[in-house]
Amino acid sequence: MIFPKTDSTFILRNREEVVTFADWLNKYQKAKLGFSSNHLSLVDAYDQLQERIDGGRVLTALIDIQVNYILLARDHGESLAIRNTYFPAIFRISKDGSVNFRSDGSTVFDSEENFFGKMEIQRYSTTFVLKYRALFDKIMGFIILMFAPADYDAFAKARRKRNSFAKIAPKMPQVPTELVLQIEELLTRFDNTFRTPEAHGTGVLRKWVFLMDSHWTNPQGELMDYWNFLVNLMVNIGKLFRKVKPNYPPV
Repeated sequence: MIFPKTDSTFILRNREEVVTFADWLNKYQKAKLGFSSNHLSLVDAYDQLQERIDGGRVLTALIDIQVNYILLARDHGESLAIRNTYFPAIFRISKDGSVNFRSDGSTVFDSEENFFGKMEIQRYSTTFVLKYRALFDKIMGFIILMFAPADYDAFAKARRKRNSFAKIAPKMPQVPTELVLQIEELLTRFDNTFRTPEAHGTGVLRKWVFLMDSHWTNPQGELMDYWNFLVNLMVNIGKLFRKVKPNYPPV
C-alpha cells in the first residue's frame, strides 16, 4: 500500500493550546500513574521562550522530553506494581539496621503465574533501558538548544551523543561542570551495563529478571538509581523556567 505524502505535522499553535495540552498531560498522569509530577510547567516555558527567536524549537524539544518522560514513568510504575504484587520482597532487618533480602526458595518454573509475571517484568525492563537512553539523548540535545544553539546540529549528527555533549559543554557556563561529569559517568556506566547488551548483544536483563530473588540483590536493582537521577534532573530542568537556580544533586 502506498500512502499519500503529506506535510501536515502536529504543532501547538498558541498559548491556549499549550495550556490545554499541559492540563491534559497532567490528567493523563493522574489517570495512569495515580499522581501528577508537576516538576515542569510547559506554560511557564512557553511564556519565557517567547523572547527567543528559536523559542518554538526549544519548546518543541521540551514537549518531546515531557511526553516521553511521562510514558517512561508509566512503564516504570507498572513494572514496580507487578513486582510488588506477584513477587514481594522478603527481607529481614538486622540489629544494626541493615536490610537483608532472602529468597523463599521458589523458582520461575513453579507456576505459569510466576513465568508470566517475569515475562512482563522483562518486557518493561527492556523497554525502560532503551527508552531511558533515548530520553537522555533528547535531554542533552535540549540543554544544548537552550545554552549553545549554534552547536545543536553538530550534536544531532554526532554518532556518540554523550561524547559530543561533553565537548560542547565548556561553551555552556550555565551548566555546572559537575553535572556534565555526572551525566558522562552515568551514561557510560548505563551503556556498558544495560543499553549495549540489550540493544546490540544477547541481553543481560533476563539473567536477573527470571531469578526469584529480590531485584535489589542483583544489578537490575540499579535501574532505580538511574531513575532517581532522571527525576532529579527533570526537576531541575523545570526550575530553569521558574527562575530558580537549579541544584544538581550528585549521582
